Amino acid sequence: MDQFVLATLVTPIVFLAVATIFVALRLISRLLVAHRITLSDYLMLVGWALTCSLSAVIMFATTKGIGLREGVLPEWKVPLAKTEYVFTVLYFPALTAIKSSILVFYLTLSSGQYLFRIGTCLTLGFVNIVGLVLTVVSIAQCVPISAAFRVSAPPGANCIDIVAFFISTTPVNIITDFAIFFLPLPSLWRVRLPVRQKIILLITFGTGLFVTIISVIRTVSILHVAIARVTQLNPPGVHDLSYYDAYVFLWSAVELNLGIMVGCVPFIKPLVAKVLPSLVLPKVTSGLRNKDPTTSGSTCPPQFASPACTTAQADIETRDINRDTRGLFTPETDVTLSSAISEDQHSGAPQRGPRRTTSQAPLFDFVALIHPKSMLQMSGKECLAPVIVMCVVFFLSGFAYGFINVLNEQFRRTAGLTQIVCSGLHASYFGAYAFGPILVARPVLKRWGFKATLVTGLSIYSCGTLVFWPASILVSLPAFLVANFIVGLGLSVAETSLDLFITLCGPPNYSEVRLNIAKGVQAIGGVISPIVAQQVVNKYVNDAPGLIRAQWTYLVMTIVAILVAVAYNFLPLPEVNNNEFANHRQEGYCNTIYGIRVVWVTLILGVLSQFCNIGGQEGLQTQFRSLVAYNEATPDPQAFVFLDIGHALFAIGSFLAASAQIFFKPRYVLFGLYLGMILFSILTLTTTGYTGITMGLLLFLFNGGVFSITFTISLRGIGEHIKTAASIMTMAMAGGSFSIIQAIVSEHHGSRYAFSVVVALFSLGAIFPVYLNLVPAARKQVDPVTNEYLDH
Repeated sequence: MDQFVLATLVTPIVFLAVATIFVALRLISRLLVAHRITLSDYLMLVGWALTCSLSAVIMFATTKGIGLREGVLPEWKVPLAKTEYVFTVLYFPALTAIKSSILVFYLTLSSGQYLFRIGTCLTLGFVNIVGLVLTVVSIAQCVPISAAFRVSAPPGANCIDIVAFFISTTPVNIITDFAIFFLPLPSLWRVRLPVRQKIILLITFGTGLFVTIISVIRTVSILHVAIARVTQLNPPGVHDLSYYDAYVFLWSAVELNLGIMVGCVPFIKPLVAKVLPSLVLPKVTSGLRNKDPTTSGSTCPPQFASPACTTAQADIETRDINRDTRGLFTPETDVTLSSAISEDQHSGAPQRGPRRTTSQAPLFDFVALIHPKSMLQMSGKECLAPVIVMCVVFFLSGFAYGFINVLNEQFRRTAGLTQIVCSGLHASYFGAYAFGPILVARPVLKRWGFKATLVTGLSIYSCGTLVFWPASILVSLPAFLVANFIVGLGLSVAETSLDLFITLCGPPNYSEVRLNIAKGVQAIGGVISPIVAQQVVNKYVNDAPGLIRAQWTYLVMTIVAILVAVAYNFLPLPEVNNNEFANHRQEGYCNTIYGIRVVWVTLILGVLSQFCNIGGQEGLQTQFRSLVAYNEATPDPQAFVFLDIGHALFAIGSFLAASAQIFFKPRYVLFGLYLGMILFSILTLTTTGYTGITMGLLLFLFNGGVFSITFTISLRGIGEHIKTAASIMTMAMAGGSFSIIQAIVSEHHGSRYAFSVVVALFSLGAIFPVYLNLVPAARKQVDPVTNEYLDH
């Protein structure tokens, strides 16, 4: 027997045997120790039974040529086609049952923890709905169904591309794997246990990461199938790739069996504790009862030291250890993760020294994070650390945006699409800004704060980058539009949190300075990412197979975003209570203009100006390479260099605007920037050659500081409505979708004439700085008020 065929046969058998042992130990533990069988156990049994059936299908397939590079007999092809059909039908319900079992177990741990419970319920519903849909599609992959058993589809039959179908489901699989892995982490982080118990706990729940790794390896196998079909001179049928199919079979079996093992591990612990208590339970010796009451480790005051006190203290320690351990691994008890954290804070037990308040979350049992002070009360020095931390996300968001733009352009070339279609992808990205800030960011921001909003945005963004996988494999324009929309939705939610956080965190008279510096850091990410992406694109992505290989860049972006979301979830970032905003209204809040409060007039004009600014900015960026080619007939690589210089000047412009606001009022700086933008956009329209290119580059420079000043000025003095107002201001970034209008003008009238759209947008946006400088009530509202204490 061929060695690879032998490996394809033996590997599922070995993993299934181990998984069966885990299931058996789980049932023994549930029947003999817990004396109860729950829904989670029944679902795991269903998943195990389906996995057994799938493994049997793989074993049968090894007798019909699966895994052979050559030598597959003609009479084997029909049975092989049938095994592949049965395999696809069994895989999704098995995976759904296993994941549902784990999520139902999470529900028993989430009592009293709103976010954990809601996240688990949403993931559970998503897993089951998607699992049902994918199972139905797998069953009805051909019409009539009997056509799925044929080597080649008969006349009149209609079959989906099963390889593309599997690749399309990959993002869903990886997303839910990550969700299952990360959902319990915040609760586990807060549980107070001895170090050994904490390590066992983290390892227990951390084993789920191996399933995610196996899912990625399985995806590699499917991509090999897709590449083989694209690169061969005579593309084979789906059932002719028996060698590559074997990898998919093998890793699918490993993934399911490993998922069963991971789901059973927490339930085996009570059995191990009963048989080998010294392995998992802490030892409480008599030495604890006889501890010297004068030592620093005792909580009995010296004046009350007595055998009775130390004995009571030891009983409390023993009770808490047993309580925490029991609550974590025996879900049917009344003690849950949440009660393990907070029970003794509300009990009448003797106090064991100074109590941690809810604002002092224990970190790895030896670090207590004091809740940071309100960001509205932070001085310049105090706000430095959180602002720097947030600038990391600004840099990553700029990097992600630039990278996706380059890959979108490569997709356009590979698919042979027009520049207008590429602008449509750009418009899809910015169109999401019309929905994300107000529908997602605002409610999350108002209820849970900045950190939760940032994590939500990064999570949505991660889903969007994974959707690029099937989009690139299928070379599908609708799929790319959806992927760009989801990515834009996630970044719009994150941007709402980031921009407002930087605006509020620190002295209010330096809000514009802080946000301009943060936007400059974001622009630096936008400078670096096209260079990196261009190297990847030029080296690897020249055709459809290269586009398939580029999927790993999206996976890296996904993993980085998830890791950043997890890291920021545990950082002690400052927040602000909604009620505090009413006490920080700017002078002139109640002033009116024609019966309308000046703050609302400023906000409305600020939104209009921001919409026009972003529309002109993105029009400049998307059409600049065409402008360079028009003026000097330069090749695209050289035009790309000019564009990257423009991005660098944009970053410099942000930093220069920040510096200028130290000496001049922000409204003066904004007025000067708009004058420069209008002037140089007109000169870009009217000059040619390198002069025209230079005017366009200077336009980048003047545009750098406009967003930050407009954003912060529009929110100044608005009081308790500032989170809603910030969401509306971020919505104005939907003006970036206006670039498609400029692309249409460029298509019909030329690149240089298309810059008339930029001139019109910047001229309309200039109404805002004119209003700020000419209307006294507006000047009184938006001019910063110095707080001498907070400046230091």
